[in-house]
Amino acid sequence: MKIKEKTLRKTTEFLIKEGCRKVTVDEIAAYNGISKRTLYELFLDKNDIIEQSLLYCNEKTREYYHEVFNSYDDNIISVILSGQHFRPDNKITSACRLFADEKKYHPDIYENVEKVILEEHREDLRNFLRKGQEAY
Repeated sequence: MKIKEKTLRKTTEFLIKEGCRKVTVDEIAAYNGISKRTLYELFLDKNDIIEQSLLYCNEKTREYYHEVFNSYDDNIISVILSGQHFRPDNKITSACRLFADEKKYHPDIYENVEKVILEEHREDLRNFLRKGQEAY
């Protein structure tokens, strides 16, 4: 695993656990076991760290849902009717809290990330519906 990806994974985990409002760049570096300088070689600033962490959270959540959707290759309608498969684990629920904190404390970062996420989700929905139409 590349250092940036590993750092992003651990940082996201840390931000979910601690919240992003009070966490410092020094604490993020220490949690990752890297120097502050190395952290700044990977990210521009704290805002960039937070923004990329939110995007990473979204990516992992999308991977989870794609896995669920793809498990029903023969009948996409079953995905819609199988509500038990849409109970996200605690990590996803915690990630939602991270997004809520960002919206409250860093609306500019949240707005940038929201634009990317909404477009990705629209594309996922279009693909999901297309797959359902093709099945029938």
